[in-house]
Amino acid sequence: MLLDKDLIANKMAVDKALRTFITAMQVKFAAIDPVMTDLLLAVEAQMMRSGKRIRPFLISQAYRLAGGEDHDLATRLGVVFELLHQFFMVHDDIVDRDEKRYGGDSLHISYEKKFALDYGVHNPHLGISLGMMGGDLLHMLVYTALEELPVSLQLKDRLRNLINETIYRTMAGWQMHFFQNQQKLSAVTPELYLKGMSLVSAKYTFETPLLAGLMLADGEKWQKALSAYGYHAGMAFQMQDDILGMFGRADTTGKPVGNDYREGKKTLLVLLSYQFSNTEQKMYLSKTLGTSITQIQLTQIQTLMQSTGALDRVRQTALEETVLAKEALEDTPGAHTMSVIMLKNLADYVVTREA
Repeated sequence: MLLDKDLIANKMAVDKALRTFITAMQVKFAAIDPVMTDLLLAVEAQMMRSGKRIRPFLISQAYRLAGGEDHDLATRLGVVFELLHQFFMVHDDIVDRDEKRYGGDSLHISYEKKFALDYGVHNPHLGISLGMMGGDLLHMLVYTALEELPVSLQLKDRLRNLINETIYRTMAGWQMHFFQNQQKLSAVTPELYLKGMSLVSAKYTFETPLLAGLMLADGEKWQKALSAYGYHAGMAFQMQDDILGMFGRADTTGKPVGNDYREGKKTLLVLLSYQFSNTEQKMYLSKTLGTSITQIQLTQIQTLMQSTGALDRVRQTALEETVLAKEALEDTPGAHTMSVIMLKNLADYVVTREA
């Protein structure tokens, strides 16, 4: 499939640029103290384990659509947004108590094990502390990579403002979901969850990288269409993510199945399951959500999500979002260019992916 080849080529280019950037930072950090290099290498190790580099891919496609021709420059901007993504993920793993990322230990877990192995100290707080520092380091690297872009100061300011807006909108969405997860199931509606989702997945994962690519190529006339595409494709992306969190394969997703449920996340899948459950099923969901469910209980909850029709409803809603995403591109200038074709293929991919 053409999309697969382009995604792979994009990942290879971004990974190469990431390694070049990290190598340069190693030299700088080594002059301060070896511990800084150690943290940088730990961050790099997690970052390079996997990841599809969706955000740099979106930057590249928007840049090309708007007539951009300096593909190395687009790749370097992709590095900025990949670092931003990794910053979010390191802190997200701490907040969600996720022990796995990309099929290996999350950064804070790897440091927890390091303290146990090197010093005989078994204290999760130490791992969390170093994980937070790793996230903070990534945050700083975002702006370092941005400053090194060979573009005008005016464009750097616009990109910086876009990044800052992305951070506070994402934090707002996270907080909304964090507080919702403490409420009773009956008190949270699908509409409330979707509002938070739009701030996180739609804005941060899809719309913002697309707008960044347009800024780089000075292609504002595509903004309305790509914003609409980014919103709908991003919503579909998160719905599929929620499905994979409950029905995916751990060896494919790189994360334990059911972990979001154990953390008490009121995803659209959970909320619709509750909405279409009978009284007994509602009680079971309320009792088990946010607890250390067993494998047997996980299977029972999966069966409930299927029998109530919630799984099919979320899948159908995700498919409808992909249709809206592709329709948003129909009136785009250059609607039949390869970049638009790639974006349409990507919209289909997000709801069929297994990781």
